Amino acid sequence: MPREGSRIRLVAVLGPTATGKSALALAIAERFGGEIVNCDSTAVYRGFDIGTDKIAAADRRGIPHHLIDIVEPTEEYTAAQFARDAAAAIRGIHARGRLPILAGGTGFYFRALTRGLFPGPGADPALRRRLDSIAMRRGVAFLHRMLRRFDAALDVLATALRLPAAQIAARVARRVDDQFARGLLDEIRGLLARGVPETARPFGGLVYRQALEHLHGLRDEAATRALITQENRRYARRQLIWFRKEPNLIWVDGPGESAPTVMAVMRLIEDYVARP
Repeated sequence: MPREGSRIRLVAVLGPTATGKSALALAIAERFGGEIVNCDSTAVYRGFDIGTDKIAAADRRGIPHHLIDIVEPTEEYTAAQFARDAAAAIRGIHARGRLPILAGGTGFYFRALTRGLFPGPGADPALRRRLDSIAMRRGVAFLHRMLRRFDAALDVLATALRLPAAQIAARVARRVDDQFARGLLDEIRGLLARGVPETARPFGGLVYRQALEHLHGLRDEAATRALITQENRRYARRQLIWFRKEPNLIWVDGPGESAPTVMAVMRLIEDYVARP
Protein backbone atom coordinates (compact mmCIF):
# COMPACT_ATOMS: atom_id res chain seq x y z
CA MET A 1 0.00 0.00 0.00
CA PRO A 2 1.23 3.56 -0.64
CA ARG A 3 2.55 5.59 2.25
CA GLU A 4 0.20 8.10 3.83
CA GLY A 5 0.84 11.45 2.21
CA SER A 6 3.06 9.97 -0.51
CA ARG A 7 3.02 11.52 -3.96
CA ILE A 8 0.77 9.82 -6.47
CA ARG A 9 2.56 8.39 -9.46
CA LEU A 10 0.66 8.70 -12.72
CA VAL A 11 1.67 7.41 -16.14
CA ALA A 12 0.05 9.22 -19.06
CA VAL A 13 -0.21 7.81 -22.59
CA LEU A 14 -1.11 10.72 -24.85
CA GLY A 15 -0.85 11.68 -28.50
CA PRO A 16 -2.87 12.16 -31.68
CA THR A 17 -5.71 9.94 -32.80
CA ALA A 18 -4.98 6.50 -34.31
CA THR A 19 -1.53 6.13 -32.76
CA GLY A 20 -2.32 3.08 -30.60
CA LYS A 21 -2.70 4.67 -27.18
CA SER A 22 -5.25 2.13 -25.91
CA ALA A 23 -3.07 -0.84 -26.87
CA LEU A 24 -0.05 0.66 -25.14
CA ALA A 25 -2.03 1.53 -22.01
CA LEU A 26 -3.26 -2.07 -21.77
CA ALA A 27 0.28 -3.41 -22.08
CA ILE A 28 1.48 -1.06 -19.33
CA ALA A 29 -1.41 -2.00 -17.06
CA GLU A 30 -0.70 -5.71 -17.46
CA ARG A 31 3.02 -5.29 -16.83
CA PHE A 32 2.83 -2.93 -13.85
CA GLY A 33 -0.48 -3.81 -12.21
CA GLY A 34 -2.29 -0.71 -13.38
CA GLU A 35 -5.77 0.61 -14.00
CA ILE A 36 -6.67 2.87 -16.91
CA VAL A 37 -8.33 6.27 -16.64
CA ASN A 38 -9.90 7.52 -19.86
CA CYS A 39 -8.75 10.92 -21.13
CA ASP A 40 -10.97 11.12 -24.22
CA SER A 41 -13.84 13.61 -24.10
CA THR A 42 -16.11 11.45 -26.29
CA ALA A 43 -15.68 8.11 -24.53
CA VAL A 44 -17.51 9.38 -21.44
CA TYR A 45 -20.86 9.18 -23.28
CA ARG A 46 -22.98 6.04 -23.10
CA GLY A 47 -24.05 4.47 -26.38
CA PHE A 48 -21.51 6.24 -28.57
CA ASP A 49 -19.15 3.32 -29.01
CA ILE A 50 -18.13 2.63 -32.60
CA GLY A 51 -17.58 6.20 -33.74
CA THR A 52 -15.44 6.96 -30.69
CA ASP A 53 -13.42 3.77 -31.17
CA LYS A 54 -14.18 3.00 -27.54
CA ILE A 55 -12.42 -0.12 -26.28
CA ALA A 56 -15.03 -2.83 -25.77
CA ALA A 57 -15.38 -4.46 -22.35
CA ALA A 58 -14.44 -7.82 -23.87
CA ASP A 59 -11.14 -6.37 -25.12
CA ARG A 60 -10.02 -4.86 -21.82
CA ARG A 61 -8.30 -8.08 -20.65
CA GLY A 62 -9.76 -7.71 -17.19
CA ILE A 63 -8.04 -4.35 -16.67
CA PRO A 64 -10.32 -1.86 -14.87
CA HIS A 65 -11.15 1.18 -16.98
CA HIS A 66 -12.46 4.39 -15.44
CA LEU A 67 -14.46 7.34 -16.86
CA ILE A 68 -15.91 5.40 -19.79
CA ASP A 69 -19.71 5.40 -20.26
CA ILE A 70 -20.33 7.63 -17.25
CA VAL A 71 -22.82 10.20 -18.61
CA GLU A 72 -25.87 10.19 -20.84
CA PRO A 73 -25.53 11.78 -24.30
CA THR A 74 -27.93 14.56 -23.35
CA GLU A 75 -25.87 15.58 -20.32
CA GLU A 76 -23.17 18.21 -20.30
CA TYR A 77 -19.73 17.03 -19.21
CA THR A 78 -17.10 19.69 -18.69
CA ALA A 79 -13.36 19.78 -18.19
CA ALA A 80 -14.04 20.75 -14.58
CA GLN A 81 -16.05 17.58 -14.05
CA PHE A 82 -13.37 15.51 -15.74
CA ALA A 83 -10.64 16.95 -13.52
CA ARG A 84 -12.71 16.17 -10.43
CA ASP A 85 -13.66 12.65 -11.55
CA ALA A 86 -10.20 11.77 -12.83
CA ALA A 87 -8.57 12.98 -9.61
CA ALA A 88 -10.94 10.80 -7.58
CA ALA A 89 -10.27 7.77 -9.79
CA ILE A 90 -6.51 8.28 -9.61
CA ARG A 91 -6.58 8.61 -5.83
CA GLY A 92 -8.60 5.40 -5.57
CA ILE A 93 -6.23 3.47 -7.82
CA HIS A 94 -3.24 4.76 -5.85
CA ALA A 95 -4.91 3.82 -2.55
CA ARG A 96 -5.33 0.24 -3.83
CA GLY A 97 -1.59 0.05 -4.43
CA ARG A 98 -1.98 0.01 -8.22
CA LEU A 99 -0.57 2.26 -10.93
CA PRO A 100 -2.93 4.85 -12.46
CA ILE A 101 -2.56 5.12 -16.25
CA LEU A 102 -4.18 8.06 -18.00
CA ALA A 103 -4.82 7.32 -21.68
CA GLY A 104 -6.35 9.46 -24.40
CA GLY A 105 -5.99 12.34 -26.78
CA THR A 106 -7.97 15.19 -25.22
CA GLY A 107 -5.17 17.57 -24.39
CA PHE A 108 -7.33 20.08 -22.53
CA TYR A 109 -8.48 17.37 -20.14
CA PHE A 110 -4.87 16.39 -19.43
CA ARG A 111 -3.93 20.01 -18.84
CA ALA A 112 -6.95 20.56 -16.58
CA LEU A 113 -5.97 17.60 -14.43
CA THR A 114 -2.22 18.10 -14.19
CA ARG A 115 -1.77 21.86 -14.37
CA GLY A 116 -4.95 23.13 -12.80
CA LEU A 117 -8.07 24.70 -14.23
CA PHE A 118 -8.12 28.42 -14.73
CA PRO A 119 -10.36 31.05 -16.29
CA GLY A 120 -8.96 32.42 -19.52
CA PRO A 121 -9.22 32.26 -23.30
CA GLY A 122 -10.87 29.05 -24.36
CA ALA A 123 -11.80 28.03 -20.82
CA ASP A 124 -15.11 26.36 -20.04
CA PRO A 125 -17.69 29.15 -19.32
CA ALA A 126 -19.41 27.08 -16.62
CA LEU A 127 -16.05 26.39 -15.02
CA ARG A 128 -15.17 30.07 -15.09
CA ARG A 129 -18.38 30.96 -13.28
CA ARG A 130 -17.70 28.28 -10.69
CA LEU A 131 -14.14 29.47 -10.09
CA ASP A 132 -15.25 33.11 -9.93
CA SER A 133 -17.83 32.14 -7.32
CA ILE A 134 -15.22 30.32 -5.23
CA ALA A 135 -12.86 33.29 -5.48
CA MET A 136 -15.58 35.68 -4.34
CA ARG A 137 -16.62 33.51 -1.40
CA ARG A 138 -13.25 32.21 -0.23
CA GLY A 139 -10.71 34.56 -1.77
CA VAL A 140 -8.22 34.29 -4.61
CA ALA A 141 -5.50 32.78 -2.42
CA PHE A 142 -7.81 29.93 -1.40
CA LEU A 143 -8.69 29.30 -5.05
CA HIS A 144 -5.03 29.06 -6.03
CA ARG A 145 -4.32 26.63 -3.18
CA MET A 146 -7.30 24.50 -4.19
CA LEU A 147 -6.25 24.30 -7.83
CA ARG A 148 -2.66 23.43 -6.99
CA ARG A 149 -3.33 20.90 -4.24
CA PHE A 150 -3.88 17.86 -6.44
CA ASP A 151 -1.21 18.94 -8.93
CA ALA A 152 1.31 19.11 -6.09
CA ALA A 153 0.45 15.54 -5.10
CA LEU A 154 1.04 14.17 -8.60
CA ASP A 155 4.29 12.77 -9.94
CA VAL A 156 3.55 12.41 -13.66
CA LEU A 157 5.43 10.46 -16.30
CA ALA A 158 3.81 11.74 -19.48
CA THR A 159 4.52 9.93 -22.73
CA ALA A 160 3.14 10.89 -26.13
CA LEU A 161 3.05 8.72 -29.24
CA ARG A 162 4.12 10.24 -32.54
CA LEU A 163 3.79 8.90 -36.08
CA PRO A 164 4.50 10.39 -39.52
CA ALA A 165 1.47 12.08 -41.08
CA ALA A 166 1.29 9.51 -43.88
CA GLN A 167 1.19 6.65 -41.38
CA ILE A 168 -1.56 8.33 -39.36
CA ALA A 169 -3.53 8.90 -42.57
CA ALA A 170 -3.33 5.21 -43.49
CA ARG A 171 -4.30 4.09 -39.99
CA VAL A 172 -7.21 6.54 -39.90
CA ALA A 173 -8.51 5.30 -43.26
CA ARG A 174 -8.44 1.69 -42.03
CA ARG A 175 -10.20 2.65 -38.82
CA VAL A 176 -12.97 4.50 -40.64
CA ASP A 177 -13.57 1.50 -42.90
CA ASP A 178 -13.68 -0.71 -39.81
CA GLN A 179 -16.16 1.60 -38.07
CA PHE A 180 -18.57 1.39 -40.99
CA ALA A 181 -18.08 -2.38 -41.21
CA ARG A 182 -18.87 -2.77 -37.50
CA GLY A 183 -22.17 -0.94 -37.88
CA LEU A 184 -21.59 2.77 -37.28
CA LEU A 185 -24.73 3.76 -39.16
CA ASP A 186 -26.85 1.20 -37.31
CA GLU A 187 -25.46 2.49 -34.01
CA ILE A 188 -26.60 5.99 -34.93
CA ARG A 189 -30.02 4.78 -36.04
CA GLY A 190 -30.39 2.96 -32.73
CA LEU A 191 -29.45 6.04 -30.73
CA LEU A 192 -32.00 8.12 -32.61
CA ALA A 193 -34.66 5.43 -32.16
CA ARG A 194 -34.04 5.50 -28.39
CA GLY A 195 -34.79 9.20 -28.37
CA VAL A 196 -31.30 10.68 -28.30
CA PRO A 197 -31.73 14.04 -30.07
CA GLU A 198 -29.47 15.05 -32.92
CA THR A 199 -28.57 18.09 -30.84
CA ALA A 200 -26.89 15.87 -28.22
CA ARG A 201 -23.28 16.94 -27.79
CA PRO A 202 -21.60 13.73 -29.02
CA PHE A 203 -23.58 13.89 -32.26
CA GLY A 204 -21.72 17.11 -33.01
CA GLY A 205 -18.36 15.40 -32.78
CA LEU A 206 -16.09 13.94 -35.40
CA VAL A 207 -17.44 10.86 -37.21
CA TYR A 208 -20.99 11.21 -35.86
CA ARG A 209 -21.62 14.61 -37.40
CA GLN A 210 -20.57 13.48 -40.88
CA ALA A 211 -22.39 10.14 -40.58
CA LEU A 212 -25.60 11.93 -39.57
CA GLU A 213 -25.29 14.17 -42.61
CA HIS A 214 -25.00 11.04 -44.76
CA LEU A 215 -28.16 9.59 -43.21
CA HIS A 216 -29.91 12.84 -44.12
CA GLY A 217 -28.81 12.40 -47.74
CA LEU A 218 -26.21 15.15 -47.81
CA ARG A 219 -23.58 12.88 -49.40
CA ASP A 220 -23.12 9.22 -50.29
CA GLU A 221 -21.28 6.72 -48.11
CA ALA A 222 -18.03 6.78 -50.07
CA ALA A 223 -17.83 10.56 -49.84
CA THR A 224 -18.72 10.38 -46.15
CA ARG A 225 -15.92 7.94 -45.42
CA ALA A 226 -13.48 10.15 -47.30
CA LEU A 227 -14.62 13.23 -45.39
CA ILE A 228 -14.35 11.52 -42.00
CA THR A 229 -10.85 10.35 -42.90
CA GLN A 230 -9.86 13.86 -43.94
CA GLU A 231 -11.30 15.43 -40.78
CA ASN A 232 -9.50 12.85 -38.63
CA ARG A 233 -6.20 13.77 -40.26
CA ARG A 234 -6.84 17.44 -39.53
CA TYR A 235 -7.77 16.60 -35.96
CA ALA A 236 -4.54 14.64 -35.54
CA ARG A 237 -2.57 17.70 -36.67
CA ARG A 238 -4.38 19.89 -34.15
CA GLN A 239 -3.69 17.38 -31.39
CA LEU A 240 -0.02 17.28 -32.30
CA ILE A 241 0.21 21.07 -32.16
CA TRP A 242 -1.50 21.08 -28.74
CA PHE A 243 0.72 18.39 -27.23
CA ARG A 244 3.87 20.08 -28.51
CA LYS A 245 3.02 22.94 -26.16
CA GLU A 246 2.78 20.65 -23.14
CA PRO A 247 5.91 20.74 -20.97
CA ASN A 248 7.80 17.61 -19.96
CA LEU A 249 6.24 15.22 -22.48
CA ILE A 250 8.43 12.32 -23.53
CA TRP A 251 7.81 11.66 -27.22
CA VAL A 252 7.94 8.08 -28.43
CA ASP A 253 8.08 7.46 -32.17
CA GLY A 254 6.05 4.42 -33.19
CA PRO A 255 2.57 2.92 -32.89
CA GLY A 256 1.48 1.88 -29.42
CA GLU A 257 0.97 -1.77 -30.36
CA SER A 258 4.47 -2.30 -31.79
CA ALA A 259 7.04 -4.22 -29.75
CA PRO A 260 9.78 -1.54 -30.00
CA THR A 261 7.37 1.14 -28.77
CA VAL A 262 6.14 -1.01 -25.90
CA MET A 263 9.70 -1.88 -24.85
CA ALA A 264 10.82 1.76 -24.99
CA VAL A 265 7.94 2.89 -22.79
CA MET A 266 8.38 -0.05 -20.40
CA ARG A 267 11.99 0.99 -19.83
CA LEU A 268 10.90 4.54 -19.07
CA ILE A 269 8.35 3.30 -16.55
CA GLU A 270 10.77 0.87 -14.92
CA ASP A 271 13.16 3.74 -14.25
CA TYR A 272 10.28 5.92 -13.10
CA VAL A 273 8.83 3.47 -10.56
CA ALA A 274 12.32 2.66 -9.26
CA ARG A 275 12.84 6.26 -8.17
CA PRO A 276 12.52 6.87 -4.44
